[in-house]
Amino acid sequence: MIEYLSELSLWFWFAFGLIMLIGECIAPLGYLLWLGISALLVAGITAVGGLPWQAHWVIFGCLSVLSAVGVWLNQAGTNEEAGNNLNNPSDNLIGKVATVESDTKAGKFRLSLGHSCYGAVTHQDIKAGTAVEVISVDGIIVTVQPK
Repeated sequence: MIEYLSELSLWFWFAFGLIMLIGECIAPLGYLLWLGISALLVAGITAVGGLPWQAHWVIFGCLSVLSAVGVWLNQAGTNEEAGNNLNNPSDNLIGKVATVESDTKAGKFRLSLGHSCYGAVTHQDIKAGTAVEVISVDGIIVTVQPK
């Protein structure tokens, strides 16, 4: 086994990197991409300098771990921000701005928001043409206040 490992060359790392990248194309999960890139970088390092085979594996391992940790750190906060309202789309209405079409007394009225019409509640009288902002959502009823 040691003899085999000691005979690994530039072409091994190049082929291994390409196999990992092809595997990533077949099953795009993001895992094989970084292994493939790390292997190709080791192939480049092998082409430039004559390092012992142990150094190849250490470099490959370090690059693989660093790239995986880097991607994980880069994507750590994105899922939370993007997916907070994924299964509750009505919460996406909070902060939206619409224009009231007719004079409205405090209480319930109809509000066109985007391409939909919602039941709305306000705690103050609003004149026609006033921009209102959605401050909360309770089922299909939005609570608004003048902006």
